[in-house]
Amino acid sequence: MTAAAGSTSGPAPGSTSGPAPGSTSGPAPGPASGPAPGPFDQPAGEQAQAPTHLVLRNTRAEHSLWPAHTPAPEGWLVVHGPASYEECAAAIECAAVAA
Repeated sequence: MTAAAGSTSGPAPGSTSGPAPGSTSGPAPGPASGPAPGPFDQPAGEQAQAPTHLVLRNTRAEHSLWPAHTPAPEGWLVVHGPASYEECAAAIECAAVAA
């Protein structure tokens, strides 16, 4: 469609631009933006002290923080937990200092 000579683009006379009265502009309300936490991330809120993680150790005495709901991979043993993320992270720090 082409505009006639002398016409202007924009709203027709008497119309308004922008949202209708009573409506809001911008994204709809919903959960906080940003990526959802992964199974290896520290839980927040009520889950922060829940037993969500394990500490694993392999045959080379390496330690790993692991989600409690996931089976340990072959070659890794559970040496601590299930416990909170913070407690498991502290156990790994202690193991590192002791090594």
